[in-house]
Amino acid sequence: MRIAIFTGNKLLLGQSWIFNELDILYKNQFDVLLPYVVLDKTKDNRYKINKHAINFLYIPRCKLNFREVLHLLVLQISTMIKHPSGYIRMLSTALSFFDYYLLINTFKLTKVIDKLSDFRPNIIYAHYPNNSFALAYFVSVFFDRKLGIVCHATYDYPEYINKIINKPEFILVKSKSVKNFLLQKYPGLYPKKITVLPWGIDTEFFRRSVLSTSEESGHTSSEVSSGLFTILSVSRFVEMKGLIYLLQACKLLAGENIKFKCILVGYGPLKSYYERLIKRNKLKNYIKILPPIPHTMRLKKLLSFADVFVLPAIINEKTGEQDFIPNAVLEAMAMEKVVITTKVTGMQEVAKDGESIFFVKEKDPVDLAKKVGFYKAYIAMYSDRPMTAAHKVFKDDISHAEKKRRWKILENLINKPNL
Repeated sequence: MRIAIFTGNKLLLGQSWIFNELDILYKNQFDVLLPYVVLDKTKDNRYKINKHAINFLYIPRCKLNFREVLHLLVLQISTMIKHPSGYIRMLSTALSFFDYYLLINTFKLTKVIDKLSDFRPNIIYAHYPNNSFALAYFVSVFFDRKLGIVCHATYDYPEYINKIINKPEFILVKSKSVKNFLLQKYPGLYPKKITVLPWGIDTEFFRRSVLSTSEESGHTSSEVSSGLFTILSVSRFVEMKGLIYLLQACKLLAGENIKFKCILVGYGPLKSYYERLIKRNKLKNYIKILPPIPHTMRLKKLLSFADVFVLPAIINEKTGEQDFIPNAVLEAMAMEKVVITTKVTGMQEVAKDGESIFFVKEKDPVDLAKKVGFYKAYIAMYSDRPMTAAHKVFKDDISHAEKKRRWKILENLINKPNL
């Protein structure tokens, strides 16, 4: 079985879900193709790029100059000759929308249509209803295959998506909040197409009791100082994660002579900005930035030794980008850690305020500093709360949700006569 997965305009290799998905599909003997427009080639991702290079298919952008237009015209004629039925079906569908941006996506595809034809996907789905979804849609039209979308979060999706949002057979979302966002943004979207299926974590791995004494003793003190109250945050360094407010809260805590250590684990475009802020505010003795850590014992040790997990997520006002029920938060809960976050994350769908999560106001470093300081002062009073958090994660069977999501995708797409 051959699957084409359109992962987004920019393929971010630091995001572990891509490789979780590949591993599950590989184990079940699926051939996978990952079409992309931009590839995130940071030095931390070289190994992943080399390991999975055979799965990538670069889709070049269209540059509307004379030479490019002439080249595209030749490609259109060539594609029509080689694949008449698929080409006519795709082009007529694109023209029926009377939309320039949707038509441009068909031109992009003609640059790689021969490679797609050689692969000949049986199953097609896209992550995020953005430009990559438009590309996936026209590939599904070209090969006459079913199409699905998987939505991780909310964004300010392109307006032209409204014209094709009902075309997929199904839409999988990770929370009720994402479903409500889509229904509000696209009034014509059929609610029955949307299935809410929480993303999963590996609770067999992220389980506090599994960490043995010998494993704990191997922990490096350079990452977490034993005896110091330790704040941990694991995320991409992008605006919607709200880490700028954690840095500001750390400055307030340091100003009150509170002893603590804050560890930020991740990568992203704001990394250098955070480093400058830490240096400018003389917080080097308090805050440490570590590169992305895969799901290994090292990450588990960091979670084990941390006292609290913090993610002060916000809504990106420019893009509308918003994170919902982040896996990193679920992993911290599974490791019996109290979490401090905002309601922007949608974690109120998982636990009540004060139960195993403390909610803080969005974009409010003062409130965040108060909550962290309060928990540090009264940590003994909340010793049973992390166990409640872990119980909630295990009770909801989130350990199997990751595989359920993958197979839900396949179940919706695989039962088609022409496969």
